[in-house]
Amino acid sequence: MGLVANNTTLSASDDMWNQLSNVRAIVFTGDGCHEMRTFPKPDPPEGGLLLKVEAVGMCGSDVAQMNGHLMVSNAVFPVVPGHETIGRVDSIRVGLKLS
Repeated sequence: MGLVANNTTLSASDDMWNQLSNVRAIVFTGDGCHEMRTFPKPDPPEGGLLLKVEAVGMCGSDVAQMNGHLMVSNAVFPVVPGHETIGRVDSIRVGLKLS
């Protein structure tokens, strides 16, 4: 599995990742609706890092919410689902503290 950009699947070892200016993600927009959106490739925040996501698992509550069967009362939309992430550190900003 790899990142899809410009209809091309990139493996984790592709140097093309560094040339990308945009990334894509599924976004839950509320009321059981979802769509694919394009975002500018972010820079890591001060004291943080940028993770090159290679795969994301969606848990059962993500799928239920996507299908409109589970609406979390305190959910703030739009939201990018998926908290079971596999990736590689792409870049690190000064000030990152590891514990």
